Amino acid sequence: MKVHCSNHDIFSGPYDGIVVFTYEEGSSHENLYKTKAGPSAALARERKEFEGKIKQQWLEKHAGMPRFLLLVGLGKQADASIDAVRGAAGTAAETLRTLGAKHIALLLPEELPTKAAAQAVTEGALLRTYQFNQYKTQKLDEIKEIATMVVVAMHDHEQAQLGVHDGIIVSQACNFARDLQNTPSIDMTPQIVAERAARLAREEKIRCTILDKRQLAKLGYGGMLSVGKGSSHDPRLVTLEYAPKGAKKTIAIVGKGITFDTGGISIKPSDRMAEMKFDMSGAASALAAIRVASRLKLPVRVIAVLCLAENMPDGNSYKPGDIVRTK
Repeated sequence: MKVHCSNHDIFSGPYDGIVVFTYEEGSSHENLYKTKAGPSAALARERKEFEGKIKQQWLEKHAGMPRFLLLVGLGKQADASIDAVRGAAGTAAETLRTLGAKHIALLLPEELPTKAAAQAVTEGALLRTYQFNQYKTQKLDEIKEIATMVVVAMHDHEQAQLGVHDGIIVSQACNFARDLQNTPSIDMTPQIVAERAARLAREEKIRCTILDKRQLAKLGYGGMLSVGKGSSHDPRLVTLEYAPKGAKKTIAIVGKGITFDTGGISIKPSDRMAEMKFDMSGAASALAAIRVASRLKLPVRVIAVLCLAENMPDGNSYKPGDIVRTK
């Protein structure tokens, strides 16, 4: 999904789905959608079919454009929050996606800080409509995806643009981590994760150090080596460093990266074994975090450490009661 910002009349654009956020007490956009959408939106309020309660939706379908008008509630204005906007935007985008909308526009609520609201709307939509379809080969024409989303800000357009920019960076990093997590472990071994980290480091021009099995043994990292002893895929220890000039603070993020965790000799129950590919989620999150820091140009030094291994049962696996020597 491509996302950009606009300050044009939301009802004059080439959108097949439009989202207007409103509160229980109404909003500054109330008259706009009542005028443009016709009497049904006003009647929905009067009949209490739509009361603006948090995440409540009211959908109107049109023969022409826009095909869908969606009112989304944010609850009481006194309780308004950026988190509520993020959640409501995600719900709205997913609703329009399932209806088959390709080009949508969301009108920012004016009662909240523009930059924060624009970022929240962008994040909510991109995160909620995420799909992992990389391995699908059949019925691809049935996959519903939104092609473009426009965040419409009637005021403070520059602030809205900044919010959309930051929201895209954060959401894409989260979805990047999700892709790593969702990939089957045969295609996401310790070596492959390390290669992904090295590629990211080249793209972002940040430092990257990768230690292989021989180097780990020389340094005495017996813990990682023990976990990976039963696997044909050797462990890796990856360290990335984002160090902008003038940074005075340092944040270190250490991510667990067990690309598949069977439990080893103490094997885990089989009913949820397929989910054990998610034991590398910590490493995926650490990698996404340093990517965000670099792309947002945060004024803080960030170190991400990815501890990568695959825990498999084998004749070489470490056993309960073994003494593991490590630094």
